[in-house]
Amino acid sequence: MSSIADKVTIFAQEAAATQECALVDVEYLKEGQEFFLRVYIEKSEGKLEIDDCAGVSRYLASLLDVEDVVPNEYRLEVSSPGLTRPLKKRVTMNVLPEVWLLSRLTVACQFKMVGLKAVCLKVNYLA
Repeated sequence: MSSIADKVTIFAQEAAATQECALVDVEYLKEGQEFFLRVYIEKSEGKLEIDDCAGVSRYLASLLDVEDVVPNEYRLEVSSPGLTRPLKKRVTMNVLPEVWLLSRLTVACQFKMVGLKAVCLKVNYLA
């Protein structure tokens, strides 16, 4: 049986596509007495805006209300994963073409320096 996050992933991919975004990750977890469904998205072209997150959130919420995938009351959060996110899955290079150089790298890459940016040429990290 697949987890709730796995089931939500199918709907989250559809919701992200409506805003021309890519799904990065879905987390379903309990913090204290509350359950959180966190959906992380990125834009392949341009910057991710708050309107993109709001659009994905509205679309996904309506899908989840109809499909009743999550058994508990939960808070839905849709956001960018941020620069310091852990990389849990194979990085799709058309979604993440550039990796900012951080003091602590979580992925083993071969880098080509371009000004202050580092372009990842080869990803050696697999989930």
